[in-house]
Amino acid sequence: MNYFRDFFKIDRRQERGILILSVIVFILILIDFFAQDLAEKPNDYFAQFNQQLEQLQLQTYEAELEAENKKEFYPKKKTSPSQPAILTIAEPVDLNIIPDEKLKKLGLPEFLVNNVLKYRSKGGKFYSPEDVRKLYGMSDELFSQMEPSLVFSEKQNRFDSKDTKSDSSGRKANKIIYEDIQLGINTADSVDLVKIKGIGAYYAGEIVKHRKQLGGYLGMYQLMELYKMDSTRFSAWSKNLYYDEVPIVKISLNNADFKVFLNHPYIDFETTEYITTKRKKLGKFASLYELKDPQKMPDSLYQMILPYLKLD
Repeated sequence: MNYFRDFFKIDRRQERGILILSVIVFILILIDFFAQDLAEKPNDYFAQFNQQLEQLQLQTYEAELEAENKKEFYPKKKTSPSQPAILTIAEPVDLNIIPDEKLKKLGLPEFLVNNVLKYRSKGGKFYSPEDVRKLYGMSDELFSQMEPSLVFSEKQNRFDSKDTKSDSSGRKANKIIYEDIQLGINTADSVDLVKIKGIGAYYAGEIVKHRKQLGGYLGMYQLMELYKMDSTRFSAWSKNLYYDEVPIVKISLNNADFKVFLNHPYIDFETTEYITTKRKKLGKFASLYELKDPQKMPDSLYQMILPYLKLD
């Protein structure tokens, strides 16, 4: 210390002041260093926390939205006991007058036979295939097997009732008369479609329903997308059906909401989420090509939905 005072020519009091000042400066430097470090870390922590919170909120929202959409667009069907795969139907069936014993021998599940009998006992009548289709417990498989053999003595509003034939009990049953007509798949209604042999009320309704969901058919090949459709049935239908071109009802890429996209047969939940998320990020799509993405929107899917989309 004496050397320090001699070198700088200062007395003890000045030396003490310099020492105190040095300590204060050193403490200030440490405070400044740690203050910056502490100031940066909380910001990182808060930023990370906010990011995780936003991600959790988005996941929760998406889960709720998916559950809501599944509930709305894919309602659960009523379940029923196990049913036989094949029915034994050798003659026309009129559920309004068929005897109980014959009804049981068709191969229908017991609970479904009871439903028919209860319906008839309360004065209920079957007027069309759609009435049979609505019967509680009637599955698509059973209905598709029964439909070609169904006849209705109570009312004939879709079939020619002049031609009849007798069943084994001696009663006259109406014979279904099909017409050799040509119908366009984009303009035919279900009333006309049932006149074609092999289509029936169920598939007539499905053809019209699928057409509305798509926004219009682009070709005959889209009929193969119907439930349980096969090449044999398609080949038979093709004799009386043809593709008729009409303006396609398109979805506005920049204006349609989540549910509109999800309701289209070709756009599932993940694709809907991708489209709406990217639109929000971009503000709006400048072109349809901006949809393309190797993972989320491969070329095969892009080409499939492209005819059903428009910018505005």
